[in-house]
Amino acid sequence: DILYIKSDGSYSELYLVDGTKRTLSKKLKLFQETLKDENFYRIHNSYLINLSHVKKFHRTDGGRVQMINDIFLPISKLKLDEFKKTINKTYLKL
Repeated sequence: DILYIKSDGSYSELYLVDGTKRTLSKKLKLFQETLKDENFYRIHNSYLINLSHVKKFHRTDGGRVQMINDIFLPISKLKLDEFKKTINKTYLKL
């Protein structure tokens, strides 16, 4: 189960619920397209998150999400309003 995916140039780092990390030679955009119907959302140029594993949304520091593993990830200013709408639509209480 994927918590979030971080872009690293031409590679992507998959962070899993069990605490492991896997690096694949695929761009983040490929994962975004593949997982678009699987409750994933791109919050930043570098991050694609699994909305099912968001613990809390913090409005501080320009907006960031806290994942269930207590890692904080930034939300880009350009994505912030759209992210709030997405959260409201999915009925997550953050």
